Amino acid sequence: MASFTGFYPDREGDQCEWLDNLGGKCAGYTVQLGSNAAEMTQVKAVCTLLSYVKGVWVDGLQKQAEAAVAFRNAIETGKPPTVPTVPPVVTFSAPAGSASPTTGLLTWLFTVIARWKTAPGCSESIMIDLGIKGSAPEPSTEPPDIKAKVDGSVVKVRVVKSGNKGYILQSRVQGDPGFSDLATTTAATYEDKRPVKNPGTAEWREYRAKFWDGTEAIGAWSEVVRVTVEG
Repeated sequence: MASFTGFYPDREGDQCEWLDNLGGKCAGYTVQLGSNAAEMTQVKAVCTLLSYVKGVWVDGLQKQAEAAVAFRNAIETGKPPTVPTVPPVVTFSAPAGSASPTTGLLTWLFTVIARWKTAPGCSESIMIDLGIKGSAPEPSTEPPDIKAKVDGSVVKVRVVKSGNKGYILQSRVQGDPGFSDLATTTAATYEDKRPVKNPGTAEWREYRAKFWDGTEAIGAWSEVVRVTVEG
């Protein structure tokens, strides 16, 4: 997402800080940005919800999953007679004043920011203070940079989008006559979770990608990368 705005951070933790900053300061520039109190209240509510979901809630779920695995391991192979504690369940409890969970909130926020930046009163200092200074880079016309690695039974394919909306990913598995479409995605990393063709037998897999502008494929195919998946 950062490649399309020029200001939205890549890291989840930095995104939460960015949202907190924007939500906390935007109302102070209502007039300069050509907005109104109702919109600024909604912007703050959206920032509050997104920061909670991307930060506290997801962190809690990750820690819960780790605790659940530890509990399972203790039940299976822990030394007796210790009684392990069942980990608490993380619930969804958004902070007061946050927006209702609906789809497309970040997209809506970016649309509002784009309008703010065209307001006559919007200055460089305001954009810097709100963290919205920047513009999206021109999409690259060079072939995508692609890498793949095996993580257990999953192949993680990472494609650098270089300012493009997404990419078309193709693969060829050992024994296939040629490449076939695997996914059209905007994700930076695609996880290939397909099982091996013959259980117990390792197989190689090849991947290549081509940029996608939201409607059709553009540019040339990337180089082909190959990994081996154990059976």
